[in-house]
Amino acid sequence: GFLGPNVSVNGKSSSADAFVMPAFGVAHKRGDFVTGFGVFSQGGMGTEFANAGTFSSLSSMMGSTVADPGLHNRSEVGVGRALIPVAWKVNDRLTLGGSVDYVWATMDLQMLIDGRRFGDMITGMGGSGRFGTANGSLLNALGSMGDVNWGYFNFSDNNRFSGAAKAHGWAGKLGATYVFTPQLTAGVVYQTKTDLSDMHTGGATLLLNGGGMTMPVKGSVTVKNFQWPEMYGIGVSYTPDDRWQVAADYRRIGWAAVMKRFQMTFDGGAMGSLNLSLNQDWKDQNILMLGTSYRYT
Repeated sequence: GFLGPNVSVNGKSSSADAFVMPAFGVAHKRGDFVTGFGVFSQGGMGTEFANAGTFSSLSSMMGSTVADPGLHNRSEVGVGRALIPVAWKVNDRLTLGGSVDYVWATMDLQMLIDGRRFGDMITGMGGSGRFGTANGSLLNALGSMGDVNWGYFNFSDNNRFSGAAKAHGWAGKLGATYVFTPQLTAGVVYQTKTDLSDMHTGGATLLLNGGGMTMPVKGSVTVKNFQWPEMYGIGVSYTPDDRWQVAADYRRIGWAAVMKRFQMTFDGGAMGSLNLSLNQDWKDQNILMLGTSYRYT
């Protein structure tokens, strides 16, 4: 598979515009049962911009204009699955199926937050929380910097096929089809939300800039409760004759339950830790698919 997203902000296009998504599967039928094995790219998301000035002008925590440091802003998330499916033909009308899925996820992140937005997130400082919240003992280091210009989170392994932070876990799927008439077949499917561990990487850096200095802090990052959502769907297939087939599917994906916020903890050791929660507020997604096929011979 191939994914070619076209993402732009303020007239500037993301350079992350080509993703190859491999898949492999094999199935074996014996009597009324089909078993198999498959590995595939579930999906992902990501953008890459040369600098933060793409988004808007930068301001310090006290409102002064800040020069763009020219640091990359990049995100890359990939989710894959290895699954073992089983299907059972109960009778000439009813077929039941399901799978157990091993799921893994990886993430790279290079993200600049200017002082104004960072200050708005800090709980206990009168921030509105519009963008999210920030708290933790590492904030004590900001006192020696005076006015904070920006902070920059960086964890990336520079690998095209994986990310620095990694997680793994499980999910499952259940489904059924029923033949109402020789012409009409209907199906239902349910895919569980994943049960992934927290993503973690030890090779992270936080840069804090202010007071005429840039303070690098080495540490580790934990991305908390990042999950792939549940999905359910229904579908019908109609064959009016021996040549034509018409199909329709409806799916609903529960993004709102898993992408309300992005939660990350940076542990800087002796420097302290920083808990960051960025508001996302994704909405659930409805997908309608229509298709037809024609058998020439």
